[in-house]
Amino acid sequence: MDRLQRSLPETTNLRPAIQKLTSDHVDLLGSFVDGFDSRREFIRWGQRAVILTLGELSGEWVADRAFAGLDLSVLVTSPARERWVDDAEELQPPDRAADMRRGVVATDLTPACSAAVRRLRWSAVEYVSDEDDTLQPDPDAQQHPGMRPSLTEVHERQRWALDRALEGFDSLDALSVWGQRLTEASYAEVPDDLLTRVTVDEAETRGATSSCRLTTRTTGRSSGSRSRRSSYCPRRSRGPEGGKAGWRTRGTGDDGDDGQADVKT
Repeated sequence: MDRLQRSLPETTNLRPAIQKLTSDHVDLLGSFVDGFDSRREFIRWGQRAVILTLGELSGEWVADRAFAGLDLSVLVTSPARERWVDDAEELQPPDRAADMRRGVVATDLTPACSAAVRRLRWSAVEYVSDEDDTLQPDPDAQQHPGMRPSLTEVHERQRWALDRALEGFDSLDALSVWGQRLTEASYAEVPDDLLTRVTVDEAETRGATSSCRLTTRTTGRSSGSRSRRSSYCPRRSRGPEGGKAGWRTRGTGDDGDDGQADVKT
């Protein structure tokens, strides 16, 4: 792949914003194929992916996989992948898991990246080559996705909100402030009743117990709990030899402390 990248023609960068976004996409998809050390790392990758695809890859796509045990057993490459399956025989061999991730790149991620470039192409400024123009941007030197500083601002605010949720909160007051900042970071796309469901509905459901838990999973695998399995994951009958590879799933699993936050009252 490095050899392919080095063979790119050294043409004048007339639309550096598109070249910068494309370079970010190459890195994004490469990290997906490489896999992740934990569910937490995948969730953080997903937040960045939503930004870099200009929303063409939805948050729901990331959430579906973050709650699906079999999906995570393919996405996670560390020994932690074993905790996402009930039986070790369900684990895919590493090479097969990597092929499945490549299949998802082909069926889901590459189209999202292409749609993002399509959205940007007509708004990307074209810089006309001029011998006297010394201010022509270098795509490799750009910091912001698509040369849009506003995207970096949104990314940093959303990354802050996500990391704080994964770490947990010391009090309901801290949770309340976080919720207000989350509204800002998401441009008010977060559900209006999110904090109500976490602080009020959850507490009432548990009979006004002394604590409530904000967690990125719905159920665990502890004694007496129920773990929902993927609805159709993986597609064993379809792979590199038989058409589309990849999976689309719903479910949940338990990875210990990974991806879980507590709210104590």
